[in-house]
Amino acid sequence: MNRSVPVSVQTSAGSNGASGILAKYSGELWLITVAHVAVTERPIHSNWTEWPKDLAVMTDKGKILIPMIRETPEPKPGFAHVKDESGHVIDIIAFAVDEAILEYVDVEVFELEDWQAEVGDRVAVCGYPTAVDNWPDPEKQIDASIIGYNPGGAIHFAPLASHGFSGGPMISKHGELLGMVVGSNGHGTALMSQAIRMVIDSALSRRKPLPNGA
Repeated sequence: MNRSVPVSVQTSAGSNGASGILAKYSGELWLITVAHVAVTERPIHSNWTEWPKDLAVMTDKGKILIPMIRETPEPKPGFAHVKDESGHVIDIIAFAVDEAILEYVDVEVFELEDWQAEVGDRVAVCGYPTAVDNWPDPEKQIDASIIGYNPGGAIHFAPLASHGFSGGPMISKHGELLGMVVGSNGHGTALMSQAIRMVIDSALSRRKPLPNGA
């Protein structure tokens, strides 16, 4: 069984590939990946008219298209996200998806909990590197070590993960989802599972309650 899914977005510059995580949280199934699969420029803007309309989950049975932008009537994101103080989107997006997706992918579904790890702990990083002729190739795993944290909620690890691992899970030796890979800067970087929870909690808090009796 895989631990991540390959995801792809078609942009004006071409097709971008990354990895994604399926996790249960607050009674729902979520597909979680990086925002930079859709908008490669940094910082990540929130001009929704320029975002791709769909994200594709790549499966052996074909693509599953998940709407990214909804016309209601103005373009609005169909995913959970959080902006920073400057109005830029942080590098986590999460889609509430139907559990029917599990009929098409053979992938582990994680519990999105507040797991902890320490510097020196061994971890696994999984995903779909894009430097191959026929992406996506079978899922790859890197065995790594945590080398540090920063106050912004990032976990640093070594060795580095290559392009395409972004959006994939960082997993503890006990099989817990510690975070999501977002890139590298001399070392690998993952955002903690708590940051993913924060993004989803923000979206849940904005949902309109059902009418009384509904």
